[in-house]
Amino acid sequence: MLKHDEADQVAMIGLIRNMIARKEYDKALELVNKCEKYDADYEETYCYRMQIYDKMGETDKAIDDAVIYFEKSDDPRHHLLKSIMGKHLSYALAKVQSRIQTNNDYSWKQLRIHIYKWGHDYANAIQYYNQLEQEFGSSIPIYYNRSECYNEIGDTERAIADITKCIELGDGKDYDAIITRADYYREGGQYKEAIADFTKGVELEPTNAYPYYKRGWCYELSGDDDSAMKDYNAGIDVDKSYPYIFLTRGELYLKRGEKEKADADFNEVIRQDTVARSGSCRQYALHLLGREAEALEWMDKIIAADSIESGGLYDKACLLARMGRLDESVAALRKAFENGYRSFAHIEHDDDMDAIRELPEFKHLIEEYKAKPIRIEADDEQAEDKIETISEIQMKKMHSGLYEIPCTINELPLKFFFDTGASTVTISSVEANFMLKNGYLKSDDIKGKEYYSVATGEIHEGTTIRLREIKIGDAILRNVDASVVHNQQAPLLLGQTVLERFGTVTIDNINSKLIIKQK
Repeated sequence: MLKHDEADQVAMIGLIRNMIARKEYDKALELVNKCEKYDADYEETYCYRMQIYDKMGETDKAIDDAVIYFEKSDDPRHHLLKSIMGKHLSYALAKVQSRIQTNNDYSWKQLRIHIYKWGHDYANAIQYYNQLEQEFGSSIPIYYNRSECYNEIGDTERAIADITKCIELGDGKDYDAIITRADYYREGGQYKEAIADFTKGVELEPTNAYPYYKRGWCYELSGDDDSAMKDYNAGIDVDKSYPYIFLTRGELYLKRGEKEKADADFNEVIRQDTVARSGSCRQYALHLLGREAEALEWMDKIIAADSIESGGLYDKACLLARMGRLDESVAALRKAFENGYRSFAHIEHDDDMDAIRELPEFKHLIEEYKAKPIRIEADDEQAEDKIETISEIQMKKMHSGLYEIPCTINELPLKFFFDTGASTVTISSVEANFMLKNGYLKSDDIKGKEYYSVATGEIHEGTTIRLREIKIGDAILRNVDASVVHNQQAPLLLGQTVLERFGTVTIDNINSKLIIKQK
C-alpha cells in the first residue's frame, strides 16, 4: 500500500501495529512521527504513539499523546486511555485540568472524572459529577456513573437513589441499569429487592445467563438452595458459555455432597476460562479441584495482566481465605487497599471473607482504610512541577520596537512579530497562499470572514483560518484561529493574548529573549 501511496496513513498504522507486536519500538516511533507529518489531525497517530511510548517506559510522553488523541477522536477508546493514564494519574489529571482551563467543555470534564475514578478517588469524582449536573443538567450518564462511585465507597442508599433516577429518566427497561441496581441491592444485603430486579433482567434478556446466575446466588445467600439450583440450571440451559454459573452450580453440588457433578462443572470452567484477565474465575475452580498451586499461579497471572486494577488483588485475598491461608489473605487484602480497593459494602456481605472476618487484623484493616479516602491531588503539586516546560527563544529587536521571533506554523519555518497591541494572530495573504499551495494549509482549515482591529484601532476585514500547530522553541499551541490580511506586505503578528495560551510569557528585554513556561 505504501509503495502505491507513500502518504497512506492507514498503511503506516498497519505497519506500526505490527512493529509494536514485534517489539520494534524504535522503528515504530520513527514511522509514527512520519505519519504525523502527513496529517497532524489523524487521531490514530496519537493512539499508537501513546502505546509505543508506554511500551518504551516513557509514561509521561504516552500521556501527552493520550491527551491529544482524546482531543482529536470523536470516540476515544477509554480502556486504552485508562491503561496509560492510570500509570501516572496525578500527571494525567494536571494535563487535563490545564485543558479544562482553556477548553471548558463537557468532554474534558468527563475525562477528569474518569481519571478520579481510575484512581479510586470517588469523593472527588462525586463532587465533579455534582458540578457537571449543575452546569449541564441531569442526565442518564451522570446518574449511572455517580451511582457507581457511591457504591464503591459503600454508600448503598445514594447509589440506589441515583441508579433509580437513571432508570426512571429512561424508559424503565434499561437492562444494564436494572442489573446494576440489582447488584447494589445484593452487595448491600438486600436480597429480596435484588431478586426482583434480577427477575426483570431475566424478562428483558431471557437468553443471557448473567441474571440467572446472580438471582441464583441471591437465593443461595438467602438460604433458598432449591431456587438457586433452578436458576443455575435455567441459566446454563439458555447460555452454556458463561463460566461463573458453572462455578456456582458446582459449589452448590459440592454443598449437597454430589462431588462428581461438582467436579464436572469445575472442569467445564477450566475448559472455558482460558484467558487470565479481570473477571476470570478459573482460579476458584482449580482450588475446588484441589489444584492449589495452579490456582495461585493463575491468580498471579490475572493480577499481572491488569496491573493498575485492584480487583485482582482483592480476588487473591478471597482465594487465600478459601484455602485457609488466613494471614496471607489479610496481607493480600491490605495490598488491595494500598492499590485503591474500597468496596466496603461488597466486603461486608462477601462470604469469601467469612474465614477472616472475625480476625482482629481484619477488623483493624477495615477501620484503617475506611479512614483513608484516596486523594489523587496529594501528588498534584509534584505533577504540576514535573509537567512545566521552559522555553527560551532568542528574539531580534527591530527598528520599529517590535521583536522578531522564529517559529514554525504547521511545520513551516517562519518568523513573526510579537505585538502586545494585537489581540489575534494575523498572517499575510502571500504567506497564506504559499501554505495552501504547498500543503501546509488544507481547504478545511479555511473558516470564513472575520473583522479584526489593529493596534491603531482601525477595523479590517480578513479571512479566518485555523492553524493546526504553532511551535515556538519547545512550546506548542494547537488549533489557533488566525486572520489572513489581504495585504501582501502585512507581517505575521502574534498578539500577547494568544501567546498567553502557552502559559506564563515573560520578556527579557536585557538579553532579548522570550521565556515561556508551559504546562
